[in-house]
Amino acid sequence: MAKKKKNKEFLFIPDDDKSFLPKRYRKINNICAVIYDQLTEIYKLDNYKPLFTSEFIRPEVEKFKEEFDKGEIHVLDWLKEN
Repeated sequence: MAKKKKNKEFLFIPDDDKSFLPKRYRKINNICAVIYDQLTEIYKLDNYKPLFTSEFIRPEVEKFKEEFDKGEIHVLDWLKEN
């Protein structure tokens, strides 16, 4: 039985590792990997739980919701216009 090759995916690429990413991009890749790791740790804190979801409200969307709920407009018609 053939062994399955494990797919290793790392953000940080050590200098001596083989990678499809050209060597000239590894330094910036690794800087981004460190920043990503640091941000991930920060956002795990309870203070940042409200940031796990986001919502933005545009007036035209609110108007659409009202018209849609009243049966005044079809969703496809609204999408076509907007």
